[in-house]
Amino acid sequence: DALVSVVADLLAGSTETDLANPLVQRFLETLGVEMAPMMVASSRDDARRAAEALGYPVVLKAGGRTDRVVGERGGTALDLHDSDELTAAYERMSARSDFLPAIVQPMAELGVHLEIRLEHDRSRGARMTFGPARGGVGDRAHQVLPVGSDELHRLVESPVVRSWLGERADRDALRSLLAALAGAASYDEISLVELQPVLVQRGRAIAVEASVQVGAVQARPLDDVRHL
Repeated sequence: DALVSVVADLLAGSTETDLANPLVQRFLETLGVEMAPMMVASSRDDARRAAEALGYPVVLKAGGRTDRVVGERGGTALDLHDSDELTAAYERMSARSDFLPAIVQPMAELGVHLEIRLEHDRSRGARMTFGPARGGVGDRAHQVLPVGSDELHRLVESPVVRSWLGERADRDALRSLLAALAGAASYDEISLVELQPVLVQRGRAIAVEASVQVGAVQARPLDDVRHL
C-alpha cells in the first residue's frame, strides 16, 4: 500500500531526515498527520515564488540544519511580510553553508505548541511521549503503543493534558493526530518520529516541523539493571 511504499523509499535514503526531504511530509500525510504547508527553494528567486504561492507573511528556514530554533542565527526567520523582507533575510542567512535547501512556510496561526515523539527500541517497544514545546523532562505524557481509542481518550482528557491545552485548543484534534502518528509503530524500521512544534488550535492540530530516523531499532539497557 501507499504507506509501505513510502517507508521503503525512506529506508533507501538517509538514516535521518527532516522537513526538507519531501518523503517526510509524504510519510506523515499518508499516516494521516496534518502538515503545515511548505515549499523547498534552492535559490532566492525560488524562495520569492514560494512565498507568493503560499501567501505572506512567511517563515524562512535553513533546510540544511536539523537543530533549527527561532531567529535567523538559529536558522528560522519569522514574520516576513513582503518580498523585500524575505530577500533581506535570505541574503543574511545564505552566508551559512547549511542554509540550503531553504524552506518557506506561511506563518502559522496562534495555538498551543506541543512536541510529540514516537520512539522504537528493542527493550521497551514503541511508545509516544508529548508535552509543551521546550518543556522540562517532567512535563511529558507517555503512552505505550499500540494504543486503543479509549486509552487515547483518557490520556488527552487527563487533568495534566487539559492544563497544557487550556479551553481554546481542540483536544479531539490532538487525539486524532496522536492516533494517526501511532500507526508508525507498526513499522520497526521507523526508529524515531519527532514533531516539534505541533500547533493545537480550534478544530485542528498541525505539525509544523518534523524529522524521521529509519534503520535498525537499537536495544537500550534496561532501567533496573545495574552495570558494573
